[in-house]
Amino acid sequence: MEKGGPSRTSEVKVKGPKKKVVVASQQGSTTKEGNSVQRKVSSAISMKQLARSRGNNVKVKAPLVEPSQTTPQVVVRGEKKTVYIDVGLGISPHIDEECNYIRPTHIIYKNYMHYLPHFIHEYVKSTDDVSGDGNCGYHVFLDQLGSFADDARSWKVEQITYVREKCLLELRCSPDFYKRMMRFERDEAGAVLKERFEAFERRLKVNTKLTSEYWMRIPICGYRLANAFHCVIHSISYADSATYAPTRSTFTDDESTRIVTMGFVSMSHFIGLQLKEESLLPPLRRGDGGDNEISLGWCARFEERFELWKALKLSRDAPCILMTSDEDDYETSNDDDYE
Repeated sequence: MEKGGPSRTSEVKVKGPKKKVVVASQQGSTTKEGNSVQRKVSSAISMKQLARSRGNNVKVKAPLVEPSQTTPQVVVRGEKKTVYIDVGLGISPHIDEECNYIRPTHIIYKNYMHYLPHFIHEYVKSTDDVSGDGNCGYHVFLDQLGSFADDARSWKVEQITYVREKCLLELRCSPDFYKRMMRFERDEAGAVLKERFEAFERRLKVNTKLTSEYWMRIPICGYRLANAFHCVIHSISYADSATYAPTRSTFTDDESTRIVTMGFVSMSHFIGLQLKEESLLPPLRRGDGGDNEISLGWCARFEERFELWKALKLSRDAPCILMTSDEDDYETSNDDDYE
Protein backbone atom coordinates (compact mmCIF):
# COMPACT_ATOMS: atom_id res chain seq x y z
CA MET A 1 0.00 0.00 0.00
CA GLU A 2 1.29 3.44 -0.85
CA LYS A 3 1.89 6.10 1.75
CA GLY A 4 -0.41 9.05 1.95
CA GLY A 5 -2.84 8.80 4.84
CA PRO A 6 -5.32 6.36 6.31
CA SER A 7 -6.60 3.61 4.10
CA ARG A 8 -9.90 1.91 3.70
CA THR A 9 -11.02 -1.35 2.18
CA SER A 10 -12.98 -1.85 -0.99
CA GLU A 11 -14.42 -4.92 -2.66
CA VAL A 12 -13.00 -6.07 -6.00
CA LYS A 13 -15.12 -8.32 -8.20
CA VAL A 14 -13.28 -11.25 -9.80
CA LYS A 15 -14.43 -13.03 -12.95
CA GLY A 16 -15.16 -16.73 -12.63
CA PRO A 17 -16.51 -18.34 -9.44
CA LYS A 18 -18.17 -15.76 -7.22
CA LYS A 19 -15.86 -14.54 -4.51
CA LYS A 20 -14.82 -11.27 -2.95
CA VAL A 21 -11.34 -10.04 -2.28
CA VAL A 22 -10.73 -7.31 0.22
CA VAL A 23 -8.08 -4.93 -1.07
CA ALA A 24 -6.39 -1.95 0.53
CA SER A 25 -6.79 1.17 -1.58
CA GLN A 26 -5.73 4.75 -1.01
CA GLN A 27 -8.26 7.10 0.57
CA GLY A 28 -10.21 9.09 -2.01
CA SER A 29 -9.75 6.52 -4.82
CA THR A 30 -13.25 5.36 -5.77
CA THR A 31 -14.57 3.25 -8.58
CA LYS A 32 -16.22 6.28 -10.17
CA GLU A 33 -12.95 8.27 -10.08
CA GLY A 34 -11.03 5.33 -11.49
CA ASN A 35 -13.48 4.97 -14.39
CA SER A 36 -13.23 8.70 -15.08
CA VAL A 37 -9.45 8.56 -15.26
CA GLN A 38 -9.59 5.46 -17.44
CA ARG A 39 -11.88 7.25 -19.92
CA LYS A 40 -9.46 10.19 -20.11
CA VAL A 41 -6.52 7.90 -20.82
CA SER A 42 -8.47 5.92 -23.46
CA SER A 43 -9.53 9.18 -25.13
CA ALA A 44 -5.95 10.44 -25.28
CA ILE A 45 -4.69 7.17 -26.71
CA SER A 46 -7.45 7.12 -29.34
CA MET A 47 -6.54 10.66 -30.43
CA LYS A 48 -2.90 9.62 -30.67
CA GLN A 49 -3.68 6.55 -32.78
CA LEU A 50 -5.99 8.50 -35.09
CA ALA A 51 -3.41 11.20 -35.68
CA ARG A 52 -0.70 8.68 -36.42
CA SER A 53 -2.90 6.72 -38.81
CA ARG A 54 -3.32 9.91 -40.83
CA GLY A 55 0.37 10.80 -40.68
CA ASN A 56 -0.32 14.15 -39.02
CA ASN A 57 2.19 15.92 -36.84
CA VAL A 58 -0.17 16.40 -33.91
CA LYS A 59 0.63 16.91 -30.26
CA VAL A 60 -1.74 15.32 -27.77
CA LYS A 61 -1.54 16.01 -24.08
CA ALA A 62 -2.22 12.89 -22.02
CA PRO A 63 -3.47 13.31 -18.46
CA LEU A 64 -1.18 12.70 -15.53
CA VAL A 65 -2.37 9.44 -13.97
CA GLU A 66 -0.94 7.86 -10.86
CA PRO A 67 -1.07 4.03 -11.00
CA SER A 68 -2.74 3.93 -7.57
CA GLN A 69 -5.67 5.92 -8.97
CA THR A 70 -6.63 3.33 -11.58
CA THR A 71 -5.65 0.04 -9.97
CA PRO A 72 -5.62 -1.30 -6.42
CA GLN A 73 -2.30 -2.32 -4.90
CA VAL A 74 -3.31 -5.96 -5.21
CA VAL A 75 -5.23 -7.30 -8.20
CA VAL A 76 -6.45 -10.87 -8.66
CA ARG A 77 -5.83 -12.28 -12.15
CA GLY A 78 -6.91 -15.87 -12.38
CA GLU A 79 -5.33 -17.94 -9.64
CA LYS A 80 -2.29 -15.72 -9.07
CA LYS A 81 -2.42 -12.25 -7.53
CA THR A 82 -0.66 -9.27 -9.08
CA VAL A 83 1.02 -6.95 -6.60
CA TYR A 84 2.05 -3.41 -7.54
CA ILE A 85 5.19 -2.10 -5.83
CA ASP A 86 6.72 1.34 -6.36
CA VAL A 87 10.42 0.44 -6.42
CA GLY A 88 12.38 -2.70 -7.28
CA LEU A 89 15.75 -2.80 -5.55
CA GLY A 90 17.54 -5.69 -7.27
CA ILE A 91 16.90 -8.04 -4.34
CA SER A 92 16.47 -11.76 -4.84
CA PRO A 93 13.26 -13.46 -3.62
CA HIS A 94 13.46 -16.63 -1.55
CA ILE A 95 14.76 -19.78 -3.25
CA ASP A 96 14.00 -23.46 -2.71
CA GLU A 97 16.40 -26.36 -2.16
CA GLU A 98 17.11 -26.60 -5.89
CA CYS A 99 17.93 -22.87 -6.04
CA ASN A 100 14.69 -22.03 -7.90
CA TYR A 101 13.10 -18.67 -7.15
CA ILE A 102 9.85 -18.82 -5.19
CA ARG A 103 7.32 -16.39 -6.72
CA PRO A 104 3.85 -16.86 -5.17
CA THR A 105 2.52 -13.68 -6.85
CA HIS A 106 3.04 -11.62 -9.98
CA ILE A 107 4.78 -8.34 -9.15
CA ILE A 108 4.79 -5.14 -11.20
CA TYR A 109 7.62 -2.81 -10.12
CA LYS A 110 6.52 0.63 -11.27
CA ASN A 111 10.04 2.08 -11.54
CA TYR A 112 11.14 -0.78 -13.84
CA MET A 113 8.18 -0.26 -16.17
CA HIS A 114 9.53 3.21 -17.05
CA TYR A 115 12.47 1.53 -18.81
CA LEU A 116 10.29 -0.62 -21.08
CA PRO A 117 8.63 0.61 -24.31
CA HIS A 118 5.17 2.10 -23.65
CA PHE A 119 3.44 -0.23 -26.09
CA ILE A 120 4.59 -3.35 -24.20
CA HIS A 121 3.17 -2.28 -20.82
CA GLU A 122 -0.31 -3.75 -21.29
CA TYR A 123 1.20 -7.15 -22.11
CA VAL A 124 3.43 -7.41 -19.02
CA LYS A 125 2.09 -9.84 -16.40
CA SER A 126 5.06 -9.66 -14.04
CA THR A 127 8.45 -8.02 -13.60
CA ASP A 128 10.56 -10.63 -11.81
CA ASP A 129 13.42 -9.07 -9.89
CA VAL A 130 16.67 -10.91 -9.21
CA SER A 131 19.80 -10.24 -7.21
CA GLY A 132 21.84 -7.25 -8.41
CA ASP A 133 25.15 -8.95 -7.63
CA GLY A 134 26.66 -8.51 -11.11
CA ASN A 135 25.18 -11.80 -12.35
CA CYS A 136 21.62 -10.52 -12.77
CA GLY A 137 21.36 -11.49 -16.45
CA TYR A 138 22.43 -15.04 -15.62
CA HIS A 139 20.01 -15.17 -12.67
CA VAL A 140 17.15 -14.29 -15.03
CA PHE A 141 18.31 -17.01 -17.42
CA LEU A 142 18.35 -19.63 -14.66
CA ASP A 143 15.01 -18.49 -13.28
CA GLN A 144 13.21 -18.79 -16.61
CA LEU A 145 14.88 -21.72 -18.33
CA GLY A 146 14.81 -23.96 -15.30
CA SER A 147 17.21 -25.40 -12.79
CA PHE A 148 20.60 -26.72 -13.91
CA ALA A 149 21.32 -28.16 -10.46
CA ASP A 150 22.13 -31.69 -11.71
CA ASP A 151 24.41 -30.42 -14.48
CA ALA A 152 26.15 -28.04 -12.10
CA ARG A 153 26.73 -30.86 -9.60
CA SER A 154 28.26 -33.05 -12.30
CA TRP A 155 30.63 -30.19 -13.13
CA LYS A 156 31.21 -29.59 -9.39
CA VAL A 157 30.33 -25.92 -9.67
CA GLU A 158 27.47 -23.60 -8.77
CA GLN A 159 24.70 -23.04 -11.31
CA ILE A 160 25.80 -19.52 -12.23
CA THR A 161 29.33 -20.78 -12.83
CA TYR A 162 27.94 -23.64 -14.92
CA VAL A 163 26.08 -21.22 -17.20
CA ARG A 164 29.13 -18.97 -17.53
CA GLU A 165 31.42 -21.91 -18.36
CA LYS A 166 28.98 -23.23 -20.97
CA CYS A 167 29.01 -19.76 -22.54
CA LEU A 168 32.81 -19.81 -22.47
CA LEU A 169 32.83 -23.14 -24.34
CA GLU A 170 30.43 -21.64 -26.90
CA LEU A 171 32.72 -18.63 -27.33
CA ARG A 172 35.72 -20.89 -28.00
CA CYS A 173 33.72 -23.19 -30.27
CA SER A 174 32.86 -20.40 -32.75
CA PRO A 175 35.51 -17.69 -32.30
CA ASP A 176 35.13 -16.22 -35.81
CA PHE A 177 31.38 -15.67 -35.32
CA TYR A 178 31.86 -13.78 -32.05
CA LYS A 179 34.97 -11.87 -33.11
CA ARG A 180 32.86 -10.36 -35.86
CA MET A 181 30.72 -8.70 -33.17
CA MET A 182 33.78 -7.39 -31.37
CA ARG A 183 35.23 -5.68 -34.43
CA PHE A 184 34.57 -1.95 -34.20
CA GLU A 185 36.67 -0.95 -37.19
CA ARG A 186 37.07 -2.92 -40.42
CA ASP A 187 40.86 -2.54 -40.46
CA GLU A 188 41.47 -3.42 -36.83
CA ALA A 189 44.69 -5.39 -36.39
CA GLY A 190 44.44 -9.08 -35.57
CA ALA A 191 46.38 -8.51 -32.33
CA VAL A 192 43.81 -5.98 -31.13
CA LEU A 193 40.94 -8.32 -31.92
CA LYS A 194 42.72 -11.23 -30.22
CA GLU A 195 43.23 -9.16 -27.09
CA ARG A 196 39.56 -8.17 -27.05
CA PHE A 197 38.51 -11.81 -27.46
CA GLU A 198 40.73 -12.93 -24.57
CA ALA A 199 39.32 -10.14 -22.41
CA PHE A 200 35.84 -11.46 -23.12
CA GLU A 201 36.93 -14.94 -22.10
CA ARG A 202 38.09 -13.50 -18.77
CA ARG A 203 34.64 -11.99 -18.26
CA LEU A 204 33.12 -15.47 -18.12
CA LYS A 205 35.52 -16.98 -15.59
CA VAL A 206 34.53 -14.84 -12.61
CA ASN A 207 31.76 -15.71 -10.14
CA THR A 208 32.22 -13.25 -7.28
CA LYS A 209 30.93 -9.76 -6.55
CA LEU A 210 31.41 -8.36 -10.03
CA THR A 211 32.34 -4.96 -11.34
CA SER A 212 30.72 -3.68 -14.54
CA GLU A 213 33.59 -5.10 -16.60
CA TYR A 214 32.15 -8.58 -16.04
CA TRP A 215 28.44 -7.89 -16.50
CA MET A 216 26.37 -9.51 -19.22
CA ARG A 217 26.66 -7.73 -22.55
CA ILE A 218 24.09 -7.67 -25.33
CA PRO A 219 24.05 -8.65 -28.21
CA ILE A 220 26.97 -11.04 -27.87
CA CYS A 221 25.60 -12.69 -24.71
CA GLY A 222 22.21 -13.14 -26.34
CA TYR A 223 23.77 -15.26 -29.07
CA ARG A 224 26.01 -17.18 -26.66
CA LEU A 225 23.13 -18.22 -24.43
CA ALA A 226 20.90 -19.09 -27.40
CA ASN A 227 23.56 -21.28 -29.01
CA ALA A 228 24.93 -22.87 -25.82
CA PHE A 229 21.52 -23.84 -24.41
CA HIS A 230 19.39 -24.19 -27.59
CA CYS A 231 16.84 -21.55 -26.62
CA VAL A 232 15.32 -18.23 -27.72
CA ILE A 233 16.18 -15.01 -25.88
CA HIS A 234 13.82 -12.03 -26.00
CA SER A 235 15.68 -8.96 -24.74
CA ILE A 236 13.51 -5.86 -24.15
CA SER A 237 14.46 -2.31 -23.16
CA TYR A 238 13.35 1.20 -24.01
CA ALA A 239 16.56 1.88 -25.95
CA ASP A 240 16.99 -1.38 -27.85
CA SER A 241 15.10 -4.67 -28.09
CA ALA A 242 15.75 -7.83 -30.09
CA THR A 243 15.23 -11.59 -30.21
CA TYR A 244 18.20 -13.96 -30.37
CA ALA A 245 17.97 -17.54 -31.65
CA PRO A 246 20.47 -20.36 -32.26
CA THR A 247 22.51 -20.00 -35.45
CA ARG A 248 23.76 -23.61 -35.78
CA SER A 249 21.23 -26.07 -34.31
CA THR A 250 17.86 -26.57 -36.02
CA PHE A 251 14.60 -26.18 -34.13
CA THR A 252 12.57 -29.16 -32.90
CA ASP A 253 9.16 -29.21 -31.22
CA ASP A 254 10.74 -30.56 -28.03
CA GLU A 255 12.50 -27.20 -27.62
CA SER A 256 9.41 -25.02 -28.10
CA THR A 257 9.26 -24.05 -24.41
CA ARG A 258 12.92 -23.04 -24.17
CA ILE A 259 12.29 -19.29 -24.08
CA VAL A 260 13.81 -16.56 -21.89
CA THR A 261 12.31 -13.05 -21.76
CA MET A 262 14.35 -10.40 -19.98
CA GLY A 263 14.14 -6.65 -19.56
CA PHE A 264 17.01 -4.21 -19.17
CA VAL A 265 16.11 -1.51 -16.63
CA SER A 266 17.68 1.26 -14.55
CA MET A 267 20.52 1.45 -17.10
CA SER A 268 22.36 -1.35 -15.30
CA HIS A 269 20.10 -4.25 -14.32
CA PHE A 270 18.37 -7.23 -15.94
CA ILE A 271 15.00 -8.51 -14.72
CA GLY A 272 12.76 -11.34 -15.87
CA LEU A 273 9.56 -10.52 -17.74
CA GLN A 274 6.42 -12.62 -17.89
CA LEU A 275 4.28 -11.62 -20.87
CA LYS A 276 0.76 -12.48 -21.90
CA GLU A 277 0.44 -15.22 -24.51
CA GLU A 278 -0.67 -12.80 -27.23
CA SER A 279 2.07 -10.29 -26.43
CA LEU A 280 4.03 -8.67 -29.21
CA LEU A 281 7.75 -9.56 -29.31
CA PRO A 282 10.90 -7.78 -30.52
CA PRO A 283 11.97 -8.95 -34.01
CA LEU A 284 14.75 -11.43 -34.63
CA ARG A 285 18.18 -9.85 -34.82
CA ARG A 286 19.98 -10.67 -38.06
CA GLY A 287 23.06 -9.54 -39.94
CA ASP A 288 25.66 -10.65 -37.38
CA GLY A 289 26.67 -13.76 -39.33
CA GLY A 290 25.66 -17.35 -38.71
CA ASP A 291 22.87 -19.14 -40.53
CA ASN A 292 19.85 -16.85 -40.66
CA GLU A 293 17.67 -19.64 -42.04
CA ILE A 294 18.28 -21.71 -38.92
CA SER A 295 17.42 -18.74 -36.68
CA LEU A 296 14.26 -18.10 -38.70
CA GLY A 297 13.23 -21.72 -38.15
CA TRP A 298 13.32 -21.13 -34.39
CA CYS A 299 11.22 -17.98 -34.68
CA ALA A 300 8.64 -18.79 -37.38
CA ARG A 301 6.02 -19.22 -34.63
CA PHE A 302 6.63 -15.63 -33.49
CA GLU A 303 6.39 -13.95 -36.90
CA GLU A 304 3.00 -12.29 -36.38
CA ARG A 305 4.06 -11.01 -32.98
CA PHE A 306 7.27 -9.63 -34.51
CA GLU A 307 5.23 -7.76 -37.12
CA LEU A 308 2.97 -6.27 -34.44
CA TRP A 309 6.05 -4.99 -32.59
CA LYS A 310 7.40 -3.38 -35.75
CA ALA A 311 4.06 -1.71 -36.46
CA LEU A 312 3.72 -0.26 -32.97
CA LYS A 313 7.36 0.82 -32.86
CA LEU A 314 6.89 2.56 -36.22
CA SER A 315 3.83 4.29 -34.78
CA ARG A 316 5.88 5.44 -31.80
CA ASP A 317 8.62 6.82 -34.05
CA ALA A 318 6.17 8.49 -36.50
CA PRO A 319 5.92 12.31 -36.87
CA CYS A 320 2.99 12.46 -34.46
CA ILE A 321 4.36 13.24 -30.99
CA LEU A 322 2.56 12.18 -27.82
CA MET A 323 3.49 14.62 -25.08
CA THR A 324 2.88 12.55 -21.96
CA SER A 325 3.40 13.73 -18.44
CA ASP A 326 6.16 11.18 -17.82
CA GLU A 327 7.88 11.41 -21.20
CA ASP A 328 10.91 13.16 -19.75
CA ASP A 329 11.41 10.34 -17.25
CA TYR A 330 12.59 8.03 -20.00
CA GLU A 331 16.25 7.93 -20.85
CA THR A 332 18.08 6.05 -23.57
CA SER A 333 21.68 4.96 -23.77
CA ASN A 334 24.00 3.67 -26.45
CA ASP A 335 26.09 1.87 -23.87
CA ASP A 336 25.80 -1.87 -24.44
CA ASP A 337 27.50 -3.07 -21.25
CA TYR A 338 24.77 -4.52 -19.09
CA GLU A 339 24.80 -6.18 -15.73
